[in-house]
Amino acid sequence: MTALTVQELMTLRDELVRQLGRGVLSVKSGEEEITYASPGAMQRAIAALESRIAAMQSAPPNTFRFKISKFGDCK
Repeated sequence: MTALTVQELMTLRDELVRQLGRGVLSVKSGEEEITYASPGAMQRAIAALESRIAAMQSAPPNTFRFKISKFGDCK
């Protein structure tokens, strides 16, 4: 299974929010359908997705850039 991108997580979250707003506790994504036990369970799933999205958006860059000069105090 591949990791979901931020955009995919946002799409899932948006669909959950739409269904919750309609009062529907089932969400179908592709061939998979998930039915939540209660609106609270659905809200916890939304909160978990928002946490993952926030963590992925604030992840530190995986590239470092060094600024080096041959001029300085070294002799």
